[in-house]
Parts: sequence; structure tokens; C-alpha cells
Amino acid sequence: MAGGVVITLLVVLLHQADSGVARAVRDRLDWLVYDLRFNQSLPDTPVPHPDVVVVDIDEASLASEGHWPWPRSRLADLVDRLVEAGVVVIGFDIVFAEAEENPTARVLRDAGPLIGPRASELNALLAPVVDEIDGDRRFARSITAAREAGIDVVLGYALTHEESRAGQVGPPLELFGSPSLDGLGLPVMSGYTANIPLLQEAAEHAGFFVSTPDGDGVNRRYPLLLTYEGAVYPSLALVVARRFLFVEEIALLTTPIAGVEALEAVSLDGALLPTDGGGHVMIPYRGPSHTFDYVSAGAVLRGEAGAALEGRVALIGTGAVGLVDIRATPVSRVFPGVEIHASVTAGIIDGQFPSKPPWADGVDIVLTFGLGLLLALLLPFSGALLYVLASSVAAVAAVWINIWLWVDQAFVTSLVGPLMVIAAVTTFNLVHGFFTETLQKRQLKSMFGQYVPPQLVDEMSRNPKGISDDGERLELTVLFCDIRGFTTISEQLTATELKDLLNRFFTPMTEIIFDHRGTIDKYVGDMIMAFWGAPLEDPDHARNAIDAALIMLEKTAEMQQELQLLGYPEVNVGIGLNTGPMNVGNMGSQFRRSYTVLGDSVNLGSRLEGLTKYYGVKLIVGEQTHAGQEAFLFRQLDRVKVKGKKEPTRIYTPVCRLAEATSEVRAELAVYEKARRAYIEKRWDDAETGFRELQADSEQVIYDIYLERLAHLRAEPPGSDWGGVFVHTSK
Repeated sequence: MAGGVVITLLVVLLHQADSGVARAVRDRLDWLVYDLRFNQSLPDTPVPHPDVVVVDIDEASLASEGHWPWPRSRLADLVDRLVEAGVVVIGFDIVFAEAEENPTARVLRDAGPLIGPRASELNALLAPVVDEIDGDRRFARSITAAREAGIDVVLGYALTHEESRAGQVGPPLELFGSPSLDGLGLPVMSGYTANIPLLQEAAEHAGFFVSTPDGDGVNRRYPLLLTYEGAVYPSLALVVARRFLFVEEIALLTTPIAGVEALEAVSLDGALLPTDGGGHVMIPYRGPSHTFDYVSAGAVLRGEAGAALEGRVALIGTGAVGLVDIRATPVSRVFPGVEIHASVTAGIIDGQFPSKPPWADGVDIVLTFGLGLLLALLLPFSGALLYVLASSVAAVAAVWINIWLWVDQAFVTSLVGPLMVIAAVTTFNLVHGFFTETLQKRQLKSMFGQYVPPQLVDEMSRNPKGISDDGERLELTVLFCDIRGFTTISEQLTATELKDLLNRFFTPMTEIIFDHRGTIDKYVGDMIMAFWGAPLEDPDHARNAIDAALIMLEKTAEMQQELQLLGYPEVNVGIGLNTGPMNVGNMGSQFRRSYTVLGDSVNLGSRLEGLTKYYGVKLIVGEQTHAGQEAFLFRQLDRVKVKGKKEPTRIYTPVCRLAEATSEVRAELAVYEKARRAYIEKRWDDAETGFRELQADSEQVIYDIYLERLAHLRAEPPGSDWGGVFVHTSK
């Protein structure tokens, strides 16, 4: 019981940690749960908001009106068309931080040097039209005309953490009651990038836009308020919604937490917008990207928008991918930034937001500690069935409370803390109460310990349910390793010496197989049989088997000096590897059983080991073992039919690991492949030239084999169906 209480307290402390790995993991899990819950609660067919429309500077607009940025005169036309269409409020998700060059200035600059003394005449000629064709002034006049017609234009600007200032920032927010900002926790900004004064003074209204993604880069929260130089500034969505709703008074609602007044909500003429302690709202996404009505800016300029704009808020932004105003959100990883403003604007108009007030962490602590304490008191006195039942009921209750608070109260609470404490307390009691499970692990080790390496037994012990000794058909790789001339060796040694020799040989060979995740099938006299891919799945079974075989050959060579010092004869081996479907399981009788593999692929592996003597190599691998093994350099020995098999198969010998291949080795293999290709294509002279060149530089049995075959094939040419297949009639 005491252990469960301690575990509960530790989980609570970890879940409320403010930094480090614990917080990073907690936040990631909380965000994952939040996104899943949010998406599940969205309607199957989201409905566009009746009061908010996005005027999109989309790809079609750029194609028809020219690349961005557009001339200010075109933006002035856009404002004029929106006014004519009957919009109520216009919001720009764009900042105009630089003045546009007047066309007359550009003409004088470019033409002045060309006309010399007459430049003053040109200046006098253009002077009367300077103001008329100035883009910024034209844009400002359109904004002023819209305002005079009762249509508010809200410009956007960026508040930043950098000590830089550009343009004229919008007016700060006048808060009802003049509250103290000390201790409210509103983020403090250091600079801004704002609109040129001419445009800002014409519009009067402005709101900031700041992207505040969570640690995983997803935008779930939106700052309604930020502070700069001791004043509070409103966001673009807040100003747009305020102008649409004719809100007169904005106030801040606080609540005392630990002796500090923490911001809980923003009041718009008494209507509350729930915020966290930092003045953020949870963004009330209505659905995936383009849930709102979108009207192409190009269509507006052409007067083709129809009645889609009348009586609505028009937020101007871009959904064009090339303009890079794309955000990641819980509902879509590709989401136009302007639609985030639209979502918050719609939420303010409707008064509907998910709520995560500053005291939400207290609710999380109560739920987490309460569930953990309940299980800590109950589980120590429960049996196995009640363990599962109580933990399941607690988990279901935690999920139900979380979903009920979300659906019925729009209240955001953490599900991670309660589930973590349930899992932790249950696990602690299971480990403590079911100590006898170690017996099952011992049985597993007893069953497989003689076949597989200790590290694989440990893996199986950690997940015994996934292990079975029942028969099944799997793709595996089998190895046969045989000591050559063992009969002759055994005749030279006493029984004690022979046993000692075999023990000295089998021990390092077994260690190598175990080190490469292999399973020992059996030892038969001087032969080792092993396989890879069972009882634990191993996607790299062929590569591991080749690696093991090469190291076994290296170890055999190292042992020769030790054997010589003991007076034992030299030991040489042949190894065959083959990959394919095999039957694997605990097979035998009721008196004796063994975990083994059976099948044609196993038999072929044995045949390949036998062929090592014929081809004068120490290791032969089958066609499927060779496939995809780019880490090794192979020599294709032959295309053969072995005894008992109807279909021919290619056989290979690994020359070395690819990283170890020298230029000489590669050159020799190139000559070999060329000679062998000539052999397959019945170009006997070319083949003989190649093999004799190789034979002169290196004594290898394979070259003698092909030269001997060439002599026979010249005497008895093969038929038209010959494909270079050699038939072996012995095992």
C-alpha cells in the first residue's frame, strides 16, 4: 500500500514538472491526446461560418493578377470591390512595412540621366500627378473611403521579441477598469514590424499576428493579448471580431491562484472568452483546411464574388503554398495561417472556445492523485482478476471524465496524468504481487536455453506470450558446418583426445553463432547445424548467418596453432548456408523432442556444404541467401542441380566483406565474371583465355573445374537448351 502511495506522489510530481525530459514527454503525450480528442469531436461535415469569409490570394489570383507583392493600387481596388460587395469588416493578414516607390520617382530616376538638363522639365510635367498615381496614397484613400462608408479596415502587424521597430504600431487596447498588469503573465514583446504610418493612420484599427506553436510545431493556442512597453495590444482576430460585434468595453477577468491574480478570461461587453494565464485561447478549429468559405481575390477584383461577401467579415490572406503562410494544426498539417485568424474570429463571434484556465493544472492533480490513491489502497488486497478489473474501470473512468468535461463543458484536462498513475500503480502491484511469474521465465529458459543464445532467451522472457514451440512454416536461414576428413582425424586420436578436440572446436563455433542471433539445432558427430529467424523473428537472418559463417572460418584458422601445440591434426571445415521456407518447431516423440527445422530448403543447405569440397571453397551460400546482401562481395560459383532437386539454383561463395575488397580482388572477379559469361554464351575460346589468365595468377580449384569442363564441352557440344547448369549426382 505504501509503495502505491509513493508511486502516486512520484507520478504527480513528474506530471507537474516544469522542465526536463519529464515535461517534454508529458507535453508530447498531452498534445497527442488533445489532437485525437479534438478531431473525434468535429462534425463529419463541417459547416462554413455564416459571418466569416476568407479572401484568398491564391494561385489563381497570382496567375491572373501577377506575382506577389501586388501594387498598392491593386490592393486599393480590392478594398473598393469588397466595399461594393457589402462586407462589414475587412481584416488584412498582411503587413505593409515598406513604402511603395512612386511611379514618377521611378521615371525620374531612370530617365533623368538620359535627358540631362531637361530632367527639370520632366519633373515639372509629372508633379501634378504625383499624388494621384502614388500607390500608398491610393491605398490609403480606399481605406479612408471604406471607413467613411462605415466599413472598418483592420491592418495586421507583428509583435516580436527582437529589439527592432519598423512602421507604426496599432493603437493599444483601452481596458475597462484599468487593471494592473503585474502578475497577469501576459507575454512581453520587445519590438514590432508594423505598417507604414500613412496606411495605419488611414485605417485607425490594427491587431497583431504572432504564431505561437507548441513544442511539436502545431498551433493549438492563439494569443489574444500581448504587452509592449507597459501597454496591452490586441490580436488581429480580437480587433476584427470587436468591430463586427460593436463591442464597447473590454475587461480582464482574473482569479487568485497562490496569492497571485492570474488572468482567466477576457470580457467583451460581459461575454467571457476563457484564456490561460498567458492570455491565450485554445483555437476553436471548425474542421480541416478550407472549412470556411474561400473567395479568390482575383474573382473579387473582377467583380465575380457575387453575394458571398455581403454582410460578412472578410479576412484577406494567402493560401498559396509559395507565399509560405502555411501552419501545422491539430486538424491539418497544411493549414493557411489566415484561416487560423478566421477560426478565432468565428469563436469570438459565437462565444465558443475550449477552456483551459490557469487553475486547470489543479484539476489534473486532483484527478491524478485521487485515482492513484484509490488503486494504491485497493490493489494490494485484490486477486489477479480484480487487478485487471479495477485498473480497467479506473482507466475507463479517467477517459469518461476527460471526454465528459470536453464535450459537455468544453474544458481541457490532461488524460496523460491519470492514465500514467493507473499504469504505474498497477504495474508496481503486479510486479510485487506476481513474483511467481519468474517460474515461467525459468521454464522458457529450460525449453530454449540449449538452442539459443542467452540474450535471445532474455528477449523471449520479456515477452513469453509471443514465443511458441508449435510447428510453423517460416522463411529462415540454415547453416551446416562439417569438419573435413574427420574419419582420418579420429583414427589418429584417442577417445579422450577426440572429445577434447571437438569441445575446443564446438565451443567457439557455438559462441559465434550465438553472438549473431543464431539457434543451435544439433551437433551430429563433427557437424554443427544451426538456423536463424526462429524462435525470435530476425529480418536480417541471412546477413547474420553469413557474418557468423565468415567469422567461424576466421576462428578455425586462428585455432590451428593452438591445435598444433597440443599435437592435434589440422582442422578444416566446409560450411553451407541456404535460405528459404522451412518447418520449425519442437518435433519428435513423447520420449524425446527437439527444436529443429525441416524441409527442402534445409536439405539444400546440407547439399551446399557437401559441394564445398568439389569447388575447393570453405563456404557456399544459396541463391536466396545471396539475394540483397550488398555488404558482401560474392563469386558466383555455378548454376547447379543437386541430388534430390529438379530445379537448378545458383550458388555463391562470399569472397570478403565489401568494405574489405581490394582493387586486386575486384579486378580478379571482373575477369572471372567475364570468362564465366563467355562460358554461358558458349564462347569457349574467350572463356578459356579468361580462366587460364586467372589460373596463372591464382591457384583456385574453380578455375581448373571450368577449364576441364571446357575441354569436355568442346568435344561434346551441349544442345540449344543448355544454360550452363551442372548436374551433381552425389551428395
